[in-house]
Amino acid sequence: DYTDETFTFSDAEVTKVVVSYEDGTNDPRVAALKSPLRLAARPHQSINSVSGGRIVKTDQRVISGKIPDVISFDRPVTILIEGHFQKDDGAKIPFAIKRKYDVVKNTGTKSWFDVMEDC
Repeated sequence: DYTDETFTFSDAEVTKVVVSYEDGTNDPRVAALKSPLRLAARPHQSINSVSGGRIVKTDQRVISGKIPDVISFDRPVTILIEGHFQKDDGAKIPFAIKRKYDVVKNTGTKSWFDVMEDC
């Protein structure tokens, strides 16, 4: 998710996705992605209260999306996503996101009552 507080971004285009594991292998599922992946901006209004009880409304755009089915194995992984934001005037602003994720297994169990209580 990306929040554009300038209200000038029309979309984001993802041009590269790399999913790599600690042993140096890349996930083969990435090859099935249709590239580029375009994520359109949608209008959003943020409403906040400030001191004195005044309400402040801010018009924003939110760019949100999912990249499905690119992780095949239950192992630590690094994900690299590259692309650009496109502004209303046609200008492109490049971005690159790289993050490492570790595997955390939940070994605890919950009773049916505990699961339903969280709903």
